Amino acid sequence: MMDERFKLVMSILVYMSQASFVEHKRQWVFAIFRMIELTAEHSLVPESGHGFAGYALLLDYVSSL
Repeated sequence: MMDERFKLVMSILVYMSQASFVEHKRQWVFAIFRMIELTAEHSLVPESGHGFAGYALLLDYVSSL
């Protein structure tokens, strides 16, 4: 990812998703999906791992229902 704006957005999404994990589950899911979408559009950054890990947690939870 070459654009610094997207790196900043990814960093904000990581902090936002960590803060909203307990209180606002839907907002956490939206942040995870947005991180994955930005990664697919603009390439990998270190924060992309957080999005993929959150997506794996979400899939594990949904498959265990």
